[in-house]
Amino acid sequence: MPGLDLGRFIPWLATSMTRYLHGVMTEALAPLGISIAEWRVILCVFDGRSYTLTEVVEFTSLNQSSLSRAIVRMQKKGLVSRSRRTHDARLMNIEITPAGRALCERASLAVREACDRELSVLTRVERDSFVRIARKLLAELPPPKRAAGLSY
Repeated sequence: MPGLDLGRFIPWLATSMTRYLHGVMTEALAPLGISIAEWRVILCVFDGRSYTLTEVVEFTSLNQSSLSRAIVRMQKKGLVSRSRRTHDARLMNIEITPAGRALCERASLAVREACDRELSVLTRVERDSFVRIARKLLAELPPPKRAAGLSY
């Protein structure tokens, strides 16, 4: 492509890495019967605090309708519970159950091991550099302007 070297174009490289690692994580979570979206939710509520849907949306970066469907599935599996807030019935509390906590621990270990295996081509120094650079970008770049209808 004239003027654009995709091998040096950071957005393309980041997207490619994200797609690849998303596949790795999907495969690691499949034997446990949960999706990446469900794993993100239980990571959010793992500390045992009660969260609103808005707080979980912010943490997981899922759009509200995808998140709502994931929470319904998770509630049916006994991983989370939902209840109305007493001071505002429009708001829901989302909390992890003991089964959700146990599954989160197993899922996190499976994801960590799978990603470590795939990223073992990097030295410890390279991994530390990658983490440092990614954190710097996330801390210093302004929030993205979200186009109508797009979710991240």
